[in-house]
Amino acid sequence: MLTERQKQLLFEEIDRVPTFRGVGVAFVGEGQCRLLRKQAMPEGLRTWIVLQEEEEEVRVAWPSQPAPPPRERHIGRELANMGVSCVSAGLAGVAEFGTVGAAPVTGGASLVASVLTWTTLVTSTLQCANGSWRLFNEIFNPEMNDALDSSEWYQFASDVIDAAADACAIGSLG
Repeated sequence: MLTERQKQLLFEEIDRVPTFRGVGVAFVGEGQCRLLRKQAMPEGLRTWIVLQEEEEEVRVAWPSQPAPPPRERHIGRELANMGVSCVSAGLAGVAEFGTVGAAPVTGGASLVASVLTWTTLVTSTLQCANGSWRLFNEIFNPEMNDALDSSEWYQFASDVIDAAADACAIGSLG
């Protein structure tokens, strides 16, 4: 709050402006409102100057630390992964068509292989879609791939799809 001397100097400065001579002065701050000077204007004119305390912005200065290096882009890796997955999906589609088409010739025996190729087709298509999504993210929002890579549900889902694809690949060898 202002001392009496500070108030007196404030009133003198206000009264130097002829329009403000005799205005009332109030102070709002420190959680309260105080009348510093009653207004002494001619009858019918009630003019006030209200001084409002500004809250000081608190800034914390931290020791400067070097900025982390920019995230390395992995567009080539994501493109290669997507390419392998999408080519696998295409090959699985051709294999599925072949095993189903061979059913009449093999007396239905090729339908057993059809189950494996169908599962391979589904898992490869999921991996292709995931690879396309990751490539899009890597180009336009690489932090999204970082978030996915650190997410448990995403890792679990990817592992399940990879395991199903691997099981079908092993099953087709036998």
